[in-house]
Amino acid sequence: MRTMKRKAAIAAGGLAAAVGISVLGAGAASAASSSFTPRTGVMGDGSYQACLEYGNTMAQMGALHGYTCTKLPNGQYYFSWY
Repeated sequence: MRTMKRKAAIAAGGLAAAVGISVLGAGAASAASSSFTPRTGVMGDGSYQACLEYGNTMAQMGALHGYTCTKLPNGQYYFSWY
Protein backbone atom coordinates (compact mmCIF):
# COMPACT_ATOMS: atom_id res chain seq x y z
CA MET A 1 0.00 0.00 0.00
CA ARG A 2 2.82 2.36 0.85
CA THR A 3 4.42 1.83 -2.57
CA MET A 4 1.16 2.78 -4.31
CA LYS A 5 0.99 6.08 -2.40
CA ARG A 6 4.59 6.82 -3.27
CA LYS A 7 4.01 6.11 -6.98
CA ALA A 8 0.91 8.31 -6.94
CA ALA A 9 2.85 11.15 -5.29
CA ILE A 10 5.64 10.86 -7.86
CA ALA A 11 3.12 10.88 -10.71
CA ALA A 12 1.34 13.92 -9.27
CA GLY A 13 4.67 15.72 -8.90
CA GLY A 14 5.57 14.94 -12.49
CA LEU A 15 2.22 16.23 -13.70
CA ALA A 16 2.61 19.43 -11.69
CA ALA A 17 6.08 19.97 -13.18
CA ALA A 18 4.75 19.43 -16.70
CA VAL A 19 1.92 21.90 -16.14
CA GLY A 20 4.36 24.44 -14.66
CA ILE A 21 6.65 24.18 -17.66
CA SER A 22 3.80 24.63 -20.11
CA VAL A 23 2.58 27.71 -18.22
CA LEU A 24 6.09 29.21 -18.30
CA GLY A 25 6.36 28.46 -22.00
CA ALA A 26 3.07 30.22 -22.68
CA GLY A 27 4.25 33.29 -20.80
CA ALA A 28 7.46 33.41 -22.81
CA ALA A 29 5.54 33.08 -26.06
CA SER A 30 3.24 35.97 -25.18
CA ALA A 31 6.20 38.15 -24.20
CA ALA A 32 7.88 37.45 -27.53
CA SER A 33 4.94 38.91 -29.42
CA SER A 34 5.19 42.24 -27.60
CA SER A 35 6.37 45.31 -29.49
CA PHE A 36 8.77 46.44 -26.75
CA THR A 37 12.03 47.93 -28.09
CA PRO A 38 15.11 47.75 -25.84
CA ARG A 39 17.23 50.83 -25.18
CA THR A 40 20.83 51.21 -26.31
CA GLY A 41 23.58 52.92 -24.35
CA VAL A 42 25.22 52.58 -20.95
CA MET A 43 23.00 50.54 -18.61
CA GLY A 44 22.84 50.98 -14.87
CA ASP A 45 26.25 51.70 -13.40
CA GLY A 46 27.98 51.00 -16.74
CA SER A 47 29.53 47.74 -15.54
CA TYR A 48 29.87 44.67 -17.71
CA GLN A 49 27.50 42.83 -15.35
CA ALA A 50 24.80 45.52 -15.71
CA CYS A 51 25.10 45.31 -19.50
CA LEU A 52 24.81 41.51 -19.49
CA GLU A 53 21.85 41.51 -17.10
CA TYR A 54 19.95 44.01 -19.23
CA GLY A 55 20.69 42.06 -22.41
CA ASN A 56 19.64 38.76 -20.88
CA THR A 57 16.43 40.27 -19.53
CA MET A 58 15.52 41.71 -22.94
CA ALA A 59 16.35 38.40 -24.66
CA GLN A 60 14.15 36.44 -22.24
CA MET A 61 11.30 38.85 -22.97
CA GLY A 62 11.74 38.17 -26.68
CA ALA A 63 12.60 41.81 -27.42
CA LEU A 64 15.87 41.01 -29.26
CA HIS A 65 17.83 38.21 -30.91
CA GLY A 66 21.30 39.19 -29.74
CA TYR A 67 23.33 41.95 -28.15
CA THR A 68 26.85 43.18 -27.52
CA CYS A 69 28.51 44.93 -24.61
CA THR A 70 31.30 47.11 -25.99
CA LYS A 71 33.87 48.60 -23.62
CA LEU A 72 34.16 52.38 -23.91
CA PRO A 73 37.39 54.37 -23.31
CA ASN A 74 36.06 55.50 -19.90
CA GLY A 75 35.77 51.86 -18.73
CA GLN A 76 31.98 51.62 -18.99
CA TYR A 77 30.15 49.22 -21.31
CA TYR A 78 27.82 50.29 -24.11
CA PHE A 79 24.84 48.02 -24.78
CA SER A 80 23.66 47.56 -28.37
CA TRP A 81 21.24 44.99 -29.72
CA TYR A 82 20.25 43.32 -32.98
